[in-house]
Amino acid sequence: MRWRDLLLLVSALSYLPTCHPATCSGGYSTSSLATSMTTVTEASVTSIIFTGQNFNSADSDCTFTLAPDLEGAEYMDLVIEYLPVYQGNLAVYDSHGTSLFSASQLSTGRVAPIRIYNFPVTLVWEGTSDNFSNFHIRLGYNTIRYNPNTKGIGAKPSIRFDPPYDNMASNMMNDTDAVVFLHQSYAKILSPSVQVGNKLMLNPYLDYRYVITGDTADSKRRDMPPILICTSLNLPYGGDNITVYDGPSTSSPVLAVLEGTECPTKWISGSDKTMTVVLRTSEHSHEGAYELSYYTDGEGPRCSNLLPLELEEISGIFSDGTNSEMEMWRTSFCTWKVKPRGVEANGNVTMTLNRIGIKASATAKIWEGFEEIEEKLLWYCDGCGLVAPMVLNSKEGGFLIKTRSQNTAGSGDVDSFGFEAEYYSSSASNVGSGDRNTDLIMGTQPSFRLPKVTEGSYEWVISPTGLGTTAHPSVGGDVEVSMSVAKLNFPCPTHMPSSPFPSLVVSTMSGTSTLASIPCGTTEPPVDWISSTSAISVLLNTEGYIIPEHEIELGFFSRTPHYSCGFPENEYPGVFSQRSFGITDGSFWHEDMGEDLDCLWRIDPRDSSGLTLAFNDLDVRGGFLEVIAGDTGVVLWSCEDCTLPPAKITYHTFVMLRLQTGKDNRSDMFFGKGFQMVYYGLGRGGAGRG
Repeated sequence: MRWRDLLLLVSALSYLPTCHPATCSGGYSTSSLATSMTTVTEASVTSIIFTGQNFNSADSDCTFTLAPDLEGAEYMDLVIEYLPVYQGNLAVYDSHGTSLFSASQLSTGRVAPIRIYNFPVTLVWEGTSDNFSNFHIRLGYNTIRYNPNTKGIGAKPSIRFDPPYDNMASNMMNDTDAVVFLHQSYAKILSPSVQVGNKLMLNPYLDYRYVITGDTADSKRRDMPPILICTSLNLPYGGDNITVYDGPSTSSPVLAVLEGTECPTKWISGSDKTMTVVLRTSEHSHEGAYELSYYTDGEGPRCSNLLPLELEEISGIFSDGTNSEMEMWRTSFCTWKVKPRGVEANGNVTMTLNRIGIKASATAKIWEGFEEIEEKLLWYCDGCGLVAPMVLNSKEGGFLIKTRSQNTAGSGDVDSFGFEAEYYSSSASNVGSGDRNTDLIMGTQPSFRLPKVTEGSYEWVISPTGLGTTAHPSVGGDVEVSMSVAKLNFPCPTHMPSSPFPSLVVSTMSGTSTLASIPCGTTEPPVDWISSTSAISVLLNTEGYIIPEHEIELGFFSRTPHYSCGFPENEYPGVFSQRSFGITDGSFWHEDMGEDLDCLWRIDPRDSSGLTLAFNDLDVRGGFLEVIAGDTGVVLWSCEDCTLPPAKITYHTFVMLRLQTGKDNRSDMFFGKGFQMVYYGLGRGGAGRG
């Protein structure tokens, strides 16, 4: 049966809503909607716009049909790029009446193509408000068939293009099977493979192109180069490969060539805001498939329109759907699962936040694993603004993330601009994040282990929010961050004929000052803290050698705001095992302590026979603080509502430090500015104060 016959059959099905042609229109995305239609029959179309205007009844609806006329077609990949639907619902059905996608109250498109095997496909928009409402949907699709003996996917697609890409597209269409323009800030890219028996096969002679344009339907897009990430790759035969270009055409510089069966652990990124990705296959039909994704700092899909959105790259980056200069979406309830492929159920995954701005009327939660289990809750934020969580570690293969944003505006400043996060898995030789860079913006991190980078270089940037003049100019340069090296086993390569040698270099981000340089072969951590009033760069450089696996553990603290008691929700008490370190109540130095705190820290310096602790400043009015001798329960010192620090406290084993504050439920409740305390270990391994 041909698709036209199926279309006639579908039009008779009773479950589809009635169309009102007078208020619905569709056309190719040109400067005007000169072509009006409700049915599209081309085999492949880059961009179509469907609109509906001036609905004033909740009973209003529009129906559009995609009926590609390509004999032998296996499936259609439907990409919904732009979808502002504020007073209605959009639903997508296949020819069997199966619902493939539904959305309401959305503003941008779906992050993954909808692969549809039964078409024609029907899109139905239903009004849900008695007020006047409009919708404007932009989408594209490609239809795929398996044709192993002749060139190309089949009939040459009839592709039309958006301005200003007409010239770009016409230049690319010479001997090209399809061009898919990707306008969104984040999306998945699926290979045009066809299931044949138990294998996924690619057609011969393919020239199949994706152009990540750097253009979206909004005006808030920033000019950021795309990041391309490989999720899975199976191109085992010579002549089949993916070439990535840094620009809008195949004459742009080549960034990478992907082939074989292993994804690169490093992300692919260039300097141009447009990236071209080209699949080429040889003269023979071979087994082949891949899945890619890309990310840019732009306005993206609210919650990604998939609940949950599963992030399966071995290392990845994602955001709440806002760019770095935009407030969180209102009225959104989002779910993500960070679940890298190939990671065991008890595998290790690490996540950090590159930026954070959770507005007062929003919440965020992160669990270890994939269930909402109270004991697995790592981080809970209720309007926490710029206060970032710690480095988050999961031993259950990944994380579950949920955010809720109410229909209330934020402050209009950076403390309401949403979040961006990165993660990586230990299963890929523990090489860390795909951009070989990790930003650490939390106020305090007692310890974190560096991934085992054995070649190339990797940089960690320690930049707590509020450091120096970064976020609070009134503080000036008074606020500093202090870094400590807790563990250091940094062997040199077996064969290293000449310098420069692999090293760990600590410097200011401005590059004007080297704070420390630790060469390979070092096994004893430096005694002194490394302090700065500006961001600190920690650069591991192998200098071209392949170095043995190493064990390096760092920590840092500052008197800038940090999350709650400074450790994950499911870790109680927090453990401090650095030979010397600092602890604060968690507030900014000039702000009040948090209310309703119950913090317990175990201070147990490794390789030490005891410790000494001292308070640099103390103001716990509205709270209670005590130092307990190990596990004896004996109180060495305590105070309530006090402002005078005690003399130095020394004990021969570990101590417990407890802080409790009241709940601000009385008009006369007053909170002090908190405390900052430092400690150092004693004896053979004791390093003294850092």
